[in-house]
Amino acid sequence: MKTRIYTVHLLDNADPVLVKQGFSWPAFFLAVPWALFHRMWWVAAGFVVLQIVLAAAFAGAGFNDMQQAIVSFILATIIATSADALRAHSLTGRGYILADVVVEENSERALKRFLEARPEVTAMLARSVV
Repeated sequence: MKTRIYTVHLLDNADPVLVKQGFSWPAFFLAVPWALFHRMWWVAAGFVVLQIVLAAAFAGAGFNDMQQAIVSFILATIIATSADALRAHSLTGRGYILADVVVEENSERALKRFLEARPEVTAMLARSVV
């Protein structure tokens, strides 16, 4: 049984958002679509600009294909290791607050554990549905 760390972010009447902490494979392989999927518009734009700048730098420096691949791999690794922190920061910018940290097998169990430990959040969510 592998456990993961999740941060729980809350916004007034919105459902809690859980962010898994650690390496993000989707962000590693598809950084821009990953950022767009999570409504991180500025981060996605930054990734696009970074890719354009790197392509121009590669061409100007005369990098061969292997050198370009190595730099691209390093960049993808940096993005994937910081992706969850970027997502948490983006949620904070949209008004979410960090409510808790939960260690559990998957996000469903983490949410269940969080709601069981915080009945006031469950009551708040129930009132917002009615």
